[in-house]
Amino acid sequence: MATAILPAETHHVNASFACIATDKGHKPSWLSFLQRAFPLTEHHHLGVSNLDLRAVLTQPRFEPAAVTYDGTTYSVTSIGWYAFYDCTGLTSITIPNSVTTIGDYAFQYCTGLTSITIPNSVTSIGSSAFDGCTGLTSINIPNSVTSIGSYAFDGSTGLTSINIPNSVTSIGDYAFYGCTGLTDIYALRTTPSAYNCDTSAFFDVPTSTCTLHVPKGSKEAYKAIEPWNQFENIVEDAKPSTEPADLNGDGSVNVGDVTTLVNMILGKAEKSEAADLNGDGSVNVGDVTTLVNKILGK
Repeated sequence: MATAILPAETHHVNASFACIATDKGHKPSWLSFLQRAFPLTEHHHLGVSNLDLRAVLTQPRFEPAAVTYDGTTYSVTSIGWYAFYDCTGLTSITIPNSVTTIGDYAFQYCTGLTSITIPNSVTSIGSSAFDGCTGLTSINIPNSVTSIGSYAFDGSTGLTSINIPNSVTSIGDYAFYGCTGLTDIYALRTTPSAYNCDTSAFFDVPTSTCTLHVPKGSKEAYKAIEPWNQFENIVEDAKPSTEPADLNGDGSVNVGDVTTLVNMILGKAEKSEAADLNGDGSVNVGDVTTLVNKILGK
């Protein structure tokens, strides 16, 4: 099992970045997408590509070190093409909230990936970004994403639910092609045409059994436009919101949302992935601090 955490000191993870699986933590059993490889030292440092990127291997977690080029250390702003392509040993990854773009093919064929945290800073999910990620069962797309690329989740057969926030203005062709395990899709826009969704986006999704959840009063609008009208079961129980921290859905961020969050933590209310306000992968007291600071304008 390997977990990748991208620190905020990394500038750009690109196609030459290597994900590695280990043999008992001592030697790499395979390397993926290396342009140039150097031997592992006793400290398990690996230099890759003509940019001489550095990756540090630990066990059981794989944590890339800061990327330094010509003596300058950069912070993560994007995850480039093929960055973690075919990293089948990768099980989870946390993306820092400085990242705005997940590039094309970034996690393609990461079949072992079961968990990924996408922060509210991300605005674009590239083509085939999660293509073939059969281990993913659900993914929370934050209310910052505006574009979901072609084939973005193609063949992610383990996905059972997905939310499409009302920030999205473009959904590419075959975006969810072959997601045969989907049972619930939450579309949070009240006007489906604003998604600019390609008619092939849900090709080979079981639209006869998968429930499409839409905001109250918008069912007829979804039934009148492709590809949304392909779904046989459309229910009006999705709550649209322009603000992820509006946990109680009253249209504003206030003390009521703190109460809702505390109840989630105490098990008195069902937890929502949207309640992970600090992006650490779980709903806990850290999210309460984040929410209170937001209310106070900090």
